[in-house]
Amino acid sequence: MRFCLLVNDMRSFDSAKHPPLGRRMFYSAQDDIKGIVMQAQNNQSRFSVSETSVPGSSVTVIELSGQLDAHTASEFERFLERVVRDEGKRQLVLDFHGLEYISSAGLGVLMGLIEEVRAADDRPSADDLSSPTGGDMKLAALPEKIFHVLDLLGFPIVFQIFPNVKEAEAAFQ
Repeated sequence: MRFCLLVNDMRSFDSAKHPPLGRRMFYSAQDDIKGIVMQAQNNQSRFSVSETSVPGSSVTVIELSGQLDAHTASEFERFLERVVRDEGKRQLVLDFHGLEYISSAGLGVLMGLIEEVRAADDRPSADDLSSPTGGDMKLAALPEKIFHVLDLLGFPIVFQIFPNVKEAEAAFQ
């Protein structure tokens, strides 16, 4: 008995033992597929999200690290929903300095909550991104490769992006 496994993600496989991305690999029933699957699971990226705000500050800093993808986006979404809905925080700075990768699922989480964050906004116009008051989500310290993706997708039109957390926090003052 033979079956085919199409390799789509080389982060999970040792290129010295396996063919290049997108190539088909054929295995017989006696091959150790379980070991390959376990290796892929063990090599999955780690993602963490934490609040690093200074107590008493009206600005909430949320630090992201690792890889925000389809497997970790729900964790990020639950975290942001708790911060916004349960804790009522509306002045958010997302610190991307430790983020290695973001997929469309992660970007979708940002887009899904930005309107809710801005709903409690006291700015004269929701289109007025220059006003420092009210609810908003600002992005800071984006690695260059992540910035390029966001830039290509038009995120700078929707989100203010700052080179560091300090400048993003100051934009709320």
